[in-house]
Amino acid sequence: MMTSRKTSRVAATLAALALGACAGGPQVEARHDMEFVWGCWVQKQPFGRDGVVFLRLLPNADRTAYEGRLSAYIDNEAQPGGRASFARDGSQATFFLDEEETIGGAGARAPTPVGWPQGLPSRAFFTPQPIPHDDNTEYLLVEGDEERLILTVTDRERANLQPLFDFERDGCD
Repeated sequence: MMTSRKTSRVAATLAALALGACAGGPQVEARHDMEFVWGCWVQKQPFGRDGVVFLRLLPNADRTAYEGRLSAYIDNEAQPGGRASFARDGSQATFFLDEEETIGGAGARAPTPVGWPQGLPSRAFFTPQPIPHDDNTEYLLVEGDEERLILTVTDRERANLQPLFDFERDGCD
């Protein structure tokens, strides 16, 4: 009899908690919008050549962004690397392909353009400023899931949807 009394109290407590949660709205912790970029990434055979590119994106000191550097080794030679930073709330991004910061830019979050094809589960568009590459480049598209991170720079008409980088999880995180 003691067991059923305990069971009844546990059931009553769970019911009260459930009702309280429903009455007060969802009590979930806020999810950071760009959490999907966090980790260590690798792309083998980048640009159709023998080599590898690494990108390690980890929380910065004040935990407001995921930041990291690109390290590239093409044909067994180290290449100048770039850098990336994504605000954890998804409000802005910085992505430079090279150390001299001539290819890339920083920009604010943009709404998903109408008519874009469905991609990976997590997706964010940024409007780079200054506009990288040429005047037709409008978006930095960042897509990912647990095992993949894709960075694409493309124009508004989707004329070039080839990824700049198509990373796989590298396991150092």
